[in-house]
Amino acid sequence: MTFSFSQTKEIDLDKLIQDLLRQQDLPTNYEDLYDVLYQYYLTPLDLNKADRDDLESLYLLSTSEINSFMEYRTKYGLLTSIYELQAIQGWEISTIRRLLPFIEVGESFDKEKFLHRFLTNSNHFYVFRTDYVPQVRKGYIPDSWGNKVYQGSPLKYLVRYKNSIGRDFSLGFTMEKDAGEPMLWQPKKKEYLMDYISFHACVFNKGKWKAIGLGDYKLQFGQGLVFGGGFYMGKSAETILSVKKNSRGVLPYSSVLESGFFRGICFTYSLLKNIELTGAYSNNNRDAGIRYDSLAQQEILSSFNDYGMHRTAAEIKSKRNLNEQNIGGNISFYSGNKKFRSGFSCLNTIYSKPVQETDRIYNRFDFNGKANTVLSADYSWTVQNFNLFGEAAISQGGGKALLLGGITSLSSKLDFSFLYRNYDKNFHSFYASAFSEGTTASNEKGSYWGLRIKPHGKWTFSAYYDYFVFPWLKYFKDSPTSGYGYLGRLQFAPSKKISLYFQLRAEEAGKNQSDNYTNIDFTVPSRKYNYMLNMDYKSGCVSMRSRVQWSRYQQSNGATQGFVVAQDLNFDFRKIKISTRYALFDTDDYDNRQYVYEKDVLYSVSFPSYYGRGSRTYFIVQLKLGKKTDFWFRYALTSYTDRTVISSGWDEVQGSKISELKFQIRRML
Repeated sequence: MTFSFSQTKEIDLDKLIQDLLRQQDLPTNYEDLYDVLYQYYLTPLDLNKADRDDLESLYLLSTSEINSFMEYRTKYGLLTSIYELQAIQGWEISTIRRLLPFIEVGESFDKEKFLHRFLTNSNHFYVFRTDYVPQVRKGYIPDSWGNKVYQGSPLKYLVRYKNSIGRDFSLGFTMEKDAGEPMLWQPKKKEYLMDYISFHACVFNKGKWKAIGLGDYKLQFGQGLVFGGGFYMGKSAETILSVKKNSRGVLPYSSVLESGFFRGICFTYSLLKNIELTGAYSNNNRDAGIRYDSLAQQEILSSFNDYGMHRTAAEIKSKRNLNEQNIGGNISFYSGNKKFRSGFSCLNTIYSKPVQETDRIYNRFDFNGKANTVLSADYSWTVQNFNLFGEAAISQGGGKALLLGGITSLSSKLDFSFLYRNYDKNFHSFYASAFSEGTTASNEKGSYWGLRIKPHGKWTFSAYYDYFVFPWLKYFKDSPTSGYGYLGRLQFAPSKKISLYFQLRAEEAGKNQSDNYTNIDFTVPSRKYNYMLNMDYKSGCVSMRSRVQWSRYQQSNGATQGFVVAQDLNFDFRKIKISTRYALFDTDDYDNRQYVYEKDVLYSVSFPSYYGRGSRTYFIVQLKLGKKTDFWFRYALTSYTDRTVISSGWDEVQGSKISELKFQIRRML
């Protein structure tokens, strides 16, 4: 049987990202995934040059599908047409359609000179964006002397320039001023109007130099126990591919997140055909809370401030007052077909002031000191339809971390994944981003099992079960605890126009509960159940999404609940695109807050929490002004029926409504 399909590049990236991540009850950083997919969208991956790592980085293909593709290309040679994909064993038409916007079969761009590629690249643009909240926050109201707590205007600005082609080159800068931050021109203090400035210049695959980077960058090797930069799904309804990170090496950094990246120089060099060496040096100033220790008679670091806000005098005081230097790298060994890879990573971090957090029982084993070194060894091995991977690491204080996992396609209809992790309470790795229940790869043991079944082309069932233990205390957990979580999702797609799914996610874990009689916190089991019912419909220029999600949270003192009902309606008239939503929400408490992904302007991510009782609506208008210019306008409004004061502290707003205006223009060069 043969199929026909259009080679259109039209794609709803927001829907695809949601299909990949299946957001649950926690906010997720979509920006890295968005950037990866949009990069492939603008400069598609050439299937005749793609290797196993390139295909894995799409997060769209199973191990068996990648194996089938590599075997087909080895047996029959380079592809001559995109329609040849139909002949690959195990590749369904739905898989091919989802891949089409990100792939191509064409001539290599290497035949063009570098300068020509740089000047004629379609992914060459600048963006200007401004955000504004019309309601006046408490921090902007002057006191009797005319002084304001927030030192700057309530306008938020973003300026971004980028010119990049996949693993060829990337050049760009990002400048941002958050609402409330002042715009200063003080070159001696390295203040250049915008509060945050990021720059990068990278080239890739120039002979034996696989990567050379200058400015801001991330590194991603192994399973993220040392170098965990880049996008990582974690636990989601993508129950198979989510367990593994891919060794993508040097990654240019252009995000507006003001922490978690390196600033300096890096390179990857091919020592031999199958051996690559990566080296990196970073020298960056970070925000930190500094206090004077009279006993030691020196300044010490009491806390890191990674949220990137510099609005108040206290926030400005903590701005870039800690110097951090990093030096490290990785050496990787590949087999000829890249079915086997192993690597060794090392990172040494030195602070200009010693770290000494305020002593609490739960953070007794956190890092204290001025320097830390972490070492690791990792591997990835594909045997037929099995992909086995893992990483083991040790930090300077003797803390160890181990992660072992595997992914297999038992048949074209059945995929399976598993993962075991064991992170010591005194394991310290500052740039780690590994699979975990907690926020860091420390003080945790656990085992994860994932399953995906496709009994029919229209039906898909995904599930996982994860058991975890925290051997030592954690924040809001005043004793060692254990717990488990599971998820099940049933999806039905009767046609290309309609898809539906129902999802259940549950978790039980220990958490503090206050005793009203003794004022003592003690740890008791807490259970939360999240339910989601979703339907997508698209016909012609109209698409709709209807969603109901609700939750129930329970401790020994009773149960609370919350829900949100959201309706999206979108129109695509080519030169004009309109996206809208209306949502109603009602939650008993903060434990039942509802996170619902919202469409936003290009390169921006919106994932607000719906908490309390009220409604939320937004609309986005995108206009195409000629061939090279796009304009976006977004308006969002939240109306509460259970309060007359919104937020707290200096962000407090008097009234029951809060709105947001956003303008963005993108000019292709």
